[in-house]
Amino acid sequence: VERAKEKLASLPLSLQSRIDCHVAKAEELPFPDGHFDRYYASWALHLVSNPHNMMREMSRVLRSGSMVACSVWGRPEESLWFTIAPSVLKEMGLELSPGTPPSRSNFHLGDLALLRKMFSEAGFDHISTWYQPNPL
Repeated sequence: VERAKEKLASLPLSLQSRIDCHVAKAEELPFPDGHFDRYYASWALHLVSNPHNMMREMSRVLRSGSMVACSVWGRPEESLWFTIAPSVLKEMGLELSPGTPPSRSNFHLGDLALLRKMFSEAGFDHISTWYQPNPL
């Protein structure tokens, strides 16, 4: 947040007065209903404990007709940045993080139909989802 505030200070005053920086849990936002007209979450939804709660909070804090944009890890076969190192280590007989395996994969929201269903259940309509090609 401190770095964001430093960046904010370099913007024109007309923008500075319209932007606030906060630390908050995505699943329990400290804002009133209908407070925002845009919500952007890049590579966060698939990492929170309960994505359903995060989606409901998105819906709650957005005004009717607002827009949300999220990115999540898609399919492992198209996400080489996140799969190549663990694959190489596995082939070498090494573990990336020894111990208890994670309870779910970071790719658990990579199914577009599932993602659309979850957004719909959270109160969103006009939902668009797609796989973004990885240039690697």
